[in-house]
Amino acid sequence: MFRKCVPRPPLLEVALCTRRQDLIVQFKRWYSAGPNHWATLKNIKRPTDKALEHFDDFYASVFKNSWRSIRVALLSPQKYCAVVNNFADAEETSSMFENIGAFNMRKIIDKEREKLLRRRSTSKRRSSSKVRALDLKLDQLAEQKQMEELRSLYPENSTPGQLISSNEEQNHREDTAIPSLSSSDEEQHPREDSLDWTRQIDGSEEGGASLDSSALYDYMPATRLRGTEEWVSEADHYRYYEHLSAVPTQVVREDQLRFPAHLNVYAYEMGNVTEFQPAGKGRTNVLNYYLMNASSLLPVLALDLNPGDTLLDMCAAPGGKSLLALQTLHPEYVVCNDKFRSKRIQGVIDSYFYDQSRIKVTSRDGAFIDDSNTYNKILVDVPCTNDRHSLMEDDNNIFKPSRIKERFRIPEIQSKLLSNALKIVKVGGTVVYSTCSLSPIQNDGVVQMALRDLWQETKHKIIVKDMTAALEPTSIFFKFDNSYRLKYGHLIVPYLPANFGPLYFCKLVRVE
Repeated sequence: MFRKCVPRPPLLEVALCTRRQDLIVQFKRWYSAGPNHWATLKNIKRPTDKALEHFDDFYASVFKNSWRSIRVALLSPQKYCAVVNNFADAEETSSMFENIGAFNMRKIIDKEREKLLRRRSTSKRRSSSKVRALDLKLDQLAEQKQMEELRSLYPENSTPGQLISSNEEQNHREDTAIPSLSSSDEEQHPREDSLDWTRQIDGSEEGGASLDSSALYDYMPATRLRGTEEWVSEADHYRYYEHLSAVPTQVVREDQLRFPAHLNVYAYEMGNVTEFQPAGKGRTNVLNYYLMNASSLLPVLALDLNPGDTLLDMCAAPGGKSLLALQTLHPEYVVCNDKFRSKRIQGVIDSYFYDQSRIKVTSRDGAFIDDSNTYNKILVDVPCTNDRHSLMEDDNNIFKPSRIKERFRIPEIQSKLLSNALKIVKVGGTVVYSTCSLSPIQNDGVVQMALRDLWQETKHKIIVKDMTAALEPTSIFFKFDNSYRLKYGHLIVPYLPANFGPLYFCKLVRVE
């Protein structure tokens, strides 16, 4: 009688002997599998795997505890918004989105801005009332202290006449004890009635409020630059960018982010992951709306487009940000440029615009465009590591072994594009630099390199706009992160309830 047979383990062949009742296990060597065998494919490291390894090593040290949340969102499907095409059935499309529960981002952001303004005004009133109450209390305490001192100096049974006579006697003794001052002594020790009290500064007034002790530190000489201790090098190749010398840069606060009235963008609230259906064609035979990552909206809004503006989208492919700019109905004309993918841009334009008189598609190298004093608005959405695409798609992935040299040169290419944009923009014009990467080297690092090169090569004066206050109302849709100290721009990080981004952008204005 045979023993019960056990399941065969992998790579082993089990033989049963009829003469003996024990199992005989024979090891069998398998020959190497083919290139398409599952065992071979399992051991291949794909570009997406290399990208994840690289990000785990680099971004974990940059974002610290936030990286785990960002990582989960990056590996999850991204969230989209729908840009209504004003050249199709715009009103019907807006009504359709509102009926299915989507929100007009412009209206929500405007309401959030009004709410923040009311909150700030209320807090100011509360703080001013608290200050007045504190001043009143201090006055009462001072008066009470003065009365206590008077009671301690003069007995309670003294009459006012006695107090006055004693005071006069004391003053007479003091006058006789003090010798007369010569003219030279008066110059050194001026009398109280000769002092010029108009030159005294009251610290409680507006002009003197800035003269408190903390403000004096603004004029103390710095012994070392802040920020270099927080810099994280991506790899040995990037150590050069860590030691860049800072350039004199003026940072100016901007309080408002204007949302054009004709730009209608719909999205679902934070936490709602409902997907939009593909767009259909309207009566003008163009598509009714364009789906894109909502974070791409902010660089276009930062341009602050006005009627009659001339816009250059230096690296426009696939064309979404150019489409956004055209939907504001403000630019006089838009040049959509891309060195390699101009056909893709033209395909987007053909699908969404029946009137293309204000649009021009070119295929020049953005680093060598020499159209000086032609554009007053330039968008520099540079090629980058494209972090979300690098983790999701092996096709056209920057982490392919064949593209390693190209990846190492990314900051250099980005810096040349931004430097050229700052050189050719009109005086008073705006340049917005943006990436879809979390890398501090491709973001603030490139801005610093471009500003340094411009400072060394030209006499242009560039100011950086700090849009922290202006972006506050948009936090109802986006999550901003400052895990590493951003000096110039702003960063939207992926977050599961609002899985937009990653996107970095920086607004720069040429003033001279």
